[in-house]
Amino acid sequence: RRRGVALMLTLLVLTILIILVAQLRLTTRYSIVRTRKAIGDLQNRFGVRAGLEMGRIYIQTDTELAAQVDHLREPWAARFTIPDIGRAEVQVLIEDEERRFNLTRLTRADGTAHAAGRAQLDRLVRILGMPGDGLADRIGDYVDADSEGAFEAGAKNRPLLIPEELAMIPGVSRSGASIMGAM
Repeated sequence: RRRGVALMLTLLVLTILIILVAQLRLTTRYSIVRTRKAIGDLQNRFGVRAGLEMGRIYIQTDTELAAQVDHLREPWAARFTIPDIGRAEVQVLIEDEERRFNLTRLTRADGTAHAAGRAQLDRLVRILGMPGDGLADRIGDYVDADSEGAFEAGAKNRPLLIPEELAMIPGVSRSGASIMGAM
């Protein structure tokens, strides 16, 4: 009987030890995963900050050396990589937003239609060969504050917040919205 009791106690202690070791292993693995994620987040955060600061330095240097002339063959316009930020790879690209059409120019500050802005967008649409007669008026009526115009049905009558909203305007195709969102 004593051998049976001793065997049972040994098996019980062994079972408890196995459970404790398994729990310790799971806890350790979870801690390792959390630590790796924290390190990756930290590298990403500092990578973004490094990219932003490098972009600022490029623009500041360009402003100090050649403030009168800007073109897309200058160093600031080329994509560059910041090396040695752990496992993170940071690529920086500075884009000149002045070459894009600003859709807020379709309305004035008071929310009324801006005829010159609509005419410019209409001309750009024609030059690009995009389909859609009256596309500038359609977008303009969607974003202007008034409820007057040929395309007011379902209009938001507020400025667009994100480029993807272009695709929500009735009569604007997805391909047209993606082209205009990239302008």
